[in-house]
Amino acid sequence: MSGKRPAEGGPDASASKAEHSASKAEAWFARLSPADQIGEGAYGSVFKQKDQDGRPVAVKRIKMDPADGVPLSTVRELACLHGLGTHPNILRLLQVKHVPCNGMESINIVTDLHDSDLHTYLRGLDAPPSGMLLKSLMHQMLSGLHFAHKNGVSQPGTPPSSCVLCNVP
Repeated sequence: MSGKRPAEGGPDASASKAEHSASKAEAWFARLSPADQIGEGAYGSVFKQKDQDGRPVAVKRIKMDPADGVPLSTVRELACLHGLGTHPNILRLLQVKHVPCNGMESINIVTDLHDSDLHTYLRGLDAPPSGMLLKSLMHQMLSGLHFAHKNGVSQPGTPPSSCVLCNVP
């Protein structure tokens, strides 16, 4: 070994930058704690976190058995999100990362953090929603659904917990 530093921009420098970036990402995912958890489902948990720029994001940690690999439902979800463009009522896929954590394997899906989902929002209401509120909710749901269908993505039987809402009182 000559002791020389790799040339700026050379292959060793870019590999070093990639390793540093990967270790930063792993450290970021390792910071997820139960205190940040905002939801839990059959396949994993959702955490509220801040990205490297300080913006709030949602991190869906999907438990994965190494013997079975990535669940088919996760592959479908990623394919749908990856193929869609940007719409205010559809989650935007920001990052996907495979992370070994506490002896378990997981896939972490980072998306925008929305105000609420339809199920949670309706459960939190003290009274039935007004006509104007219902109109706003229906508009948001149908707008997102139309956008998805227009882009070749359709999912029959979308549950209310999968309908993201923006700017609701």
